[in-house]
Amino acid sequence: MRVVALDHGAVRTGVAVSDPTGTLARPLTVVANVDRDAGFAVLLKLLEDEAPERIVVGLPVSLDGAERGPGGARPGVRETPGGCRRHPRGALR
Repeated sequence: MRVVALDHGAVRTGVAVSDPTGTLARPLTVVANVDRDAGFAVLLKLLEDEAPERIVVGLPVSLDGAERGPGGARPGVRETPGGCRRHPRGALR
């Protein structure tokens, strides 16, 4: 199962991709400004090209396990997208 992992930040989003078995992952690229139309379009194209079976989005946590937003801020309201389910470490499809 091919997986794409996203590490979303305030300015940049790191993207990693697994091998077809889902065993090994490697860094793929960094996408700037995914919160803006141009950056989001780049991310969507990348996901289309990679065609993952699962997308994992990292949840920032501090060393004590408390959830934190980018830069240490507390996260705002989060919604689990339709078709996804909550997992102790994030939403899974």
